[in-house]
Amino acid sequence: MARLAPLLQRILETGVRTRIVPVIVRTTPGKELDLFNAVRQMLGGLSVEGVFSRLMLFSFREEFAVFRPRILSNFHMFSIPVTTPVLEDLAQSREVVKVYPDRMMYPLLPVADTGEVYADQRGKPFVTTKTVTRLLGAPDAWSKGYRGRGVNIAVIDTVALQQHQAIAKNILGGVPTSTIPGDYTDLNGHGVWVAAMAAGNQWVSPNGLETVGVAPEASLTLIKALGFVIGAGSDSSVIDAIGHAIARGAHIINMSLGSEQVPENLEDDPQAIAVKRATDAGILVMCAAGNSGPDPRTINSPGAVEEAITVGSYNPVTGKISDFSSVGPTPDGRLKPDVVAPGENVFGPAVGMLDFALPPRGVLRASVLSGTSMATPAAAGIAALMYESAWRQGVRLTPAMFKDMMARYGEFAGNKSNYYGWGVPTWDIWERYAREVIGISV
Repeated sequence: MARLAPLLQRILETGVRTRIVPVIVRTTPGKELDLFNAVRQMLGGLSVEGVFSRLMLFSFREEFAVFRPRILSNFHMFSIPVTTPVLEDLAQSREVVKVYPDRMMYPLLPVADTGEVYADQRGKPFVTTKTVTRLLGAPDAWSKGYRGRGVNIAVIDTVALQQHQAIAKNILGGVPTSTIPGDYTDLNGHGVWVAAMAAGNQWVSPNGLETVGVAPEASLTLIKALGFVIGAGSDSSVIDAIGHAIARGAHIINMSLGSEQVPENLEDDPQAIAVKRATDAGILVMCAAGNSGPDPRTINSPGAVEEAITVGSYNPVTGKISDFSSVGPTPDGRLKPDVVAPGENVFGPAVGMLDFALPPRGVLRASVLSGTSMATPAAAGIAALMYESAWRQGVRLTPAMFKDMMARYGEFAGNKSNYYGWGVPTWDIWERYAREVIGISV
């Protein structure tokens, strides 16, 4: 049973033969299609669609639609709901490298009371996305002509369409992309907020507050992998989205999402394979640390993946780490997060459920949100400015260079913390690294 991830082994040990289990199967290279078809035959009289229908029938949850069968050929994988007898057969197949549970994935949603949009009147201050850009030093980069031009940020979230003026801009690829079948609209609002924090246009809300993204002229590749009003996805929908991001030439991938189900051995995490593939392609993969703090060992997946640039949250008013921000180490003992950015009580563009969460409901098209989901696109945006400035000098900023920069010059350089990582990635740190290590002037 070594081919089964531990959770699946435990499912088989229960002895329940009628259980339907959504799984991701990793095969030897080139065998994913053949084995996918073989699994369909293994299911015998119950078709793949029938298994899926039973999963939906007994769950009564629309979000289980994310478990539709799919082939993930970029990673030699496929996903499919199977019966436990079929799972046993897969565990014995020589063409199977590993079988993983296909976990539910969720946007790391706000953990503070979003009704505090007018918190300043109650003595609880908040900031706008424009303030976040200043805290990261983005205006200094803008003054030198670096605003993200030519940098492609892929946002894997709840959004595939230009549903807000703040992200009405260059969306690469032309055709909306969703790994949730037939679902393109952001009914939640999380994805719009995240995209606008990373690369939103300057926009003024009806209440007069100005917002702007950290890299306002970067291009966006919007890939919807979290669907429905609650913003639910799965490992397979996210892995599929990472494949789309790689294929569409992303320089940076933003994943403000995660799961608290983190395996002890990260080889049992299928997203680790996809994140590593993207990193090997030179893409900076920015992942939220999670909103499961303040206890140790609470880093979510895929933020726990070694190759990811994992982002925690701090309060931009107090300068303290947010209570909700997940804390390392990872299950295998590594220090995480890697960096932190402002992510608590930040006002930015929103639609859908998150817009209606605040008074006046459905009018502001904005919301005050908190979470490592909010910190991650801020870090992705400043990384885009760094990427552009390096590219103009003939240098490609790699994930390894970004981490080396923080390890050398971050506030906690030489003393990485499971709370702060190496500190906040700012423009002045990049200027010093570019000058002293790379040998270029930005």
